[in-house]
Amino acid sequence: MLLRRRLLRTSLPLLAFTACTGATFGERFAGEDTYLEPNDFHETDDGREVGLGSIGVDPLTEQSFVVQEVRTRDDDGELLDERKTLFAVPPDASAPSGSVDLSHLSDLRILFPGDEVVVLGEQDGADNLGFLDAHTLQVRDTLPAHEGARYHGTRLSPSKKYLAVCDNNQDPCPIHLVDLETRTTEIIPHDGFWLEAMWLKHSDTLVAVIFYADREETDEDETRARVLSFPMEDVQACGFALDAGTWCGRALDVELPGAAPDWLFSFTWLGVAPGDGVVAVPVLLGGEHVVALLSTEDGSVRTVQDAAGPVGFTPDGSTVVSYRYRREEVPCDEDEQAEHPELCPRTETTPQLALIDVEDLTVATIDLPTIEAPEFFVTRSGNLVVVADAWASGRLVLADLDQGTAVPMRGPDVNLTELVSRAEANELWVADDGLFRVDLLGGEVTQVAPGLTPMVINGLPQHSRLVMDDGEGRALVFVDPDTQQESARAVLPLPSAAAGS
Repeated sequence: MLLRRRLLRTSLPLLAFTACTGATFGERFAGEDTYLEPNDFHETDDGREVGLGSIGVDPLTEQSFVVQEVRTRDDDGELLDERKTLFAVPPDASAPSGSVDLSHLSDLRILFPGDEVVVLGEQDGADNLGFLDAHTLQVRDTLPAHEGARYHGTRLSPSKKYLAVCDNNQDPCPIHLVDLETRTTEIIPHDGFWLEAMWLKHSDTLVAVIFYADREETDEDETRARVLSFPMEDVQACGFALDAGTWCGRALDVELPGAAPDWLFSFTWLGVAPGDGVVAVPVLLGGEHVVALLSTEDGSVRTVQDAAGPVGFTPDGSTVVSYRYRREEVPCDEDEQAEHPELCPRTETTPQLALIDVEDLTVATIDLPTIEAPEFFVTRSGNLVVVADAWASGRLVLADLDQGTAVPMRGPDVNLTELVSRAEANELWVADDGLFRVDLLGGEVTQVAPGLTPMVINGLPQHSRLVMDDGEGRALVFVDPDTQQESARAVLPLPSAAAGS
């Protein structure tokens, strides 16, 4: 196989996002809202550049969807022409079943609400929602974003009827609620300076946290957060009316005095327990990282100090997986004391997993001495956590929560940016300029099919297949994870070169 030179044209915002610590956002699965923009490009034989974005998979048909972008530049590297094509590829197919030209759109992503797919794309600073046939990609309907909104951070409700999404054309960013059946949009009203929201896993209930800051006109400390839940059936029944600064029909409305949003590497991202009984809200309280645990049954809130987010939950929902940093002073030896007394004693920092018992809030810790900035994945079966270093590829660490141990895994260095979990086989599959199998029982990482160099991956559970890019931007490759062999390859045709380029 001819391996083409990889061109690193990753945007700064993407680099910042992928460097975050805490629970990883790298898991890919069928039905997930998928950001489609390519960022990994390769040279073509005719001097152009080609790249593929992340792969979305329809959970009903298990068709794969990917955007191929082809760029033409002049001798000075200036962009002359840019073509984007969205392809639909059936499982184990050798060619796409449909395609559509999306060259006029940017910031592309795809959603899977039912028997059609929805593609969001930005044009002239505003988004449009395109409702497409899931096989042919023929456009059935379009919906301009409400009031020229530019959408980021899509979240589809469990029933797939509602889309919650942030309008980045406004500051602070308001969250729009789009009813994909009626094609109507409501904006979540609030009187704070920031709002985060997340759906529960098993009901169309949107949980939100609103943050408030001190008011300059008063001397009182008004820093606080307000955690609310909006069952869509109740909110819709009361007509989305304004009540106490936000929507009517709230099931929960709880104050967190003194709470402020957490930013940057640890940040406020609402974590939802597998059974929906608890929502974890990472915040700053008195300048310290705190995780607030909200009961969705009675609205009670309990807080855990020195715990950072985003967090994960063990499969049974009994434990919140967070992280913290243990700091201790270490005496200097005689030479260090003589040469640099101002640096003595030294402070050593060791990252730790912080395992919060949901029932009694006791916290067990596991040291991660080979990790600087922990990014982790909580496995879907068993009490295991796979930890990577968020700064760069390195040896994965396997933490056993029952044993309280963390052991570096054998094998190549990889990251957790693009992964598929196969819980029934106790394994992860990782795309990281190569295809890697992570054996959770054996504690080993092995490279599979060395001729493949994918950067993106997804899974087709009904067909027992993995789908990934070919490492060249020219095809989707299907791999049977049981035999560890390539089962099919769908070649994606390049568009014709633009006239005069």
